[in-house]
Amino acid sequence: MYTVLFRDFRCFPSDSKPNLPRFRNTMPVFTQDFRERITIWPLIEEVPLVACKSALRKPLIRGTRNPATGKKVLTQAFAIPLHTDQMIDFVDHYIPEKRHCSGSEKIGIFTDTLHEFIPQEWKLNFAWVLVPVKGKIWHTIGIAICANRNEEEMLRAEDSALIKQIQDSLAVWTQPGWYFITNPRHEY
Repeated sequence: MYTVLFRDFRCFPSDSKPNLPRFRNTMPVFTQDFRERITIWPLIEEVPLVACKSALRKPLIRGTRNPATGKKVLTQAFAIPLHTDQMIDFVDHYIPEKRHCSGSEKIGIFTDTLHEFIPQEWKLNFAWVLVPVKGKIWHTIGIAICANRNEEEMLRAEDSALIKQIQDSLAVWTQPGWYFITNPRHEY
């Protein structure tokens, strides 16, 4: 069940039609209960190594109109989803002097220092991605290889050598996929 937020409330003139409200641009506002039912925090063993079918489909260019629905195409990132345990293990392995830190501190250290451990020419960024897992959504940080901003950038998703190098350097074997991102305003 979800609550609906109504915007742009208008009424018909009383002489032409009954004074009933006409709603436009309705958008769902998800309740906390609904979010809790659809969100999953998988254990490291439950993280899918293979991306779902929808994540393997190449998206349209961001900002264009989808011919099937007529809706504007949202930003998607071709990303490798990361589990918190993977980020913590990375910090424990490569920055042993930070072993005493808490898990949340290690995740912050990971996001702050990863670029020191990977080649600059990879041009990787972080993005908060929505990963479908067993009919639910896993909201996690992903290593964004590219986005659907233009055709040229999307070609990076086909560079299997680069993807393999990234996976090997991070010791992450999760398959990358096209995932919706939740931080499009910041352009990860």
